[in-house]
Amino acid sequence: MDDFAWRAHREPDSYRWSFRFDIGRNRLLMVDTRCGRVVEDDTDRSMLDPRSAAWLDDQLTGDVDHLVIASTLPFLLPKGVHHLEAWNEAVCAGAWGSALRGPGETLRQGVDLEHWAAFQNSFRSITDSVLRVAAGERGAPPASVLFLGGDVHFSYLARARTPDGDRPGGTRIAQLVCSPTCNWMPPMLRRMTWLSVRGITGVIGGWMARAAGVRPPAVDWRLDGGPWYDNSLATLSLDGRRAEVVWSHSPIVKATVKRLTPNESPRPKVHELARHRLTD
Repeated sequence: MDDFAWRAHREPDSYRWSFRFDIGRNRLLMVDTRCGRVVEDDTDRSMLDPRSAAWLDDQLTGDVDHLVIASTLPFLLPKGVHHLEAWNEAVCAGAWGSALRGPGETLRQGVDLEHWAAFQNSFRSITDSVLRVAAGERGAPPASVLFLGGDVHFSYLARARTPDGDRPGGTRIAQLVCSPTCNWMPPMLRRMTWLSVRGITGVIGGWMARAAGVRPPAVDWRLDGGPWYDNSLATLSLDGRRAEVVWSHSPIVKATVKRLTPNESPRPKVHELARHRLTD
């Protein structure tokens, strides 16, 4: 085990951490977005190394009811954050001159601009493949393509809008985010998060990204639920072509503290935070 761990550390290409799990007519892809990044060159960054990217592209096909892509990092961020990260990547690559590359890198590391949006080549590649799946170019289109993610300390639902997505039977594309244990966010950071999901922030961020030479995304999306800052658990239910997601949480309430016996444990009540039908 030690030899394997060191080999995987020294030679990232020696092992692929991503995997596929078929459940009936549904396909779950667990995508490693940590160990295979290509970040040596700011002008050619990638979320996945070439081998992992090729593997993932091979798995993005139709002929399933639901295609579920799980990544620790959300694929579709709130628009304001998405454009900020895309702009920052371009600035770090020299889009606004070499003098701003250093400050851009300081900003990137200071606030962890490390999501899919900060790897635009990878983002565009996955978007293109998913749109081809939804258009039926890679087999019979699924009822949904669902991205699962977390690690942002709040939860939300984002729905994408595609050219064929609103027609009867069209593939729905959505991002489901649940951070089960949310770091407590200071009031100022929470207000900034709230601001990042406003429409005006997306407009300003989009203008900045375009000014840095970033192409607009090939797909549009908006938040349809959240952001929620509670500790929560999300449950995705797939039944044939139908899909539904439920977020549940246990609200913090003041209660009388009592002494517990050794075999007794507190059992907080779990409440439904939000429920959304993704496909009919």
